[in-house]
Amino acid sequence: MNVRVAIAVAIAVLAVFAGASDNLQVLFGETVSKLIVAGCSLTVASLAAALGVLTTQSGQVANVADIPGVSKVLVNDQASPAIARLAMDPANSNVAPEPGHERAVAEIAKAA
Repeated sequence: MNVRVAIAVAIAVLAVFAGASDNLQVLFGETVSKLIVAGCSLTVASLAAALGVLTTQSGQVANVADIPGVSKVLVNDQASPAIARLAMDPANSNVAPEPGHERAVAEIAKAA
C-alpha cells in the first residue's frame, strides 16, 4: 500500500465517522460526538488537500513504472514538462523517451 492509498482509505473511514453523528451520539453522548465529527471533518479536509498535492501526473507515471511487471513507460513528444523531466532522469530506468522522440522529449524537459 502506498501513501496515496493509505490517505484515501483514511479519508473514507473518517468520512463515515463524520457522517454518523446520530450513531456517535448514542454511543458517546452529544458533546463527545460533536468533537468526533468536527475532528473527522477537519482531518478529511486536510487529508484531501494533501492527496490533491500528491496525485500529480508525473507521480502517477512514476507509480505505474514501479508496478511489478511493468518493464518501461515510454514518453513521446506530447509529454508535459514534468513527465519529460522524469523520462530524461537517468535515475528512472523504467521511464524513458520513446525511440525516435528522445530529442523532442529532452527539449520539453529543458524548457520546463
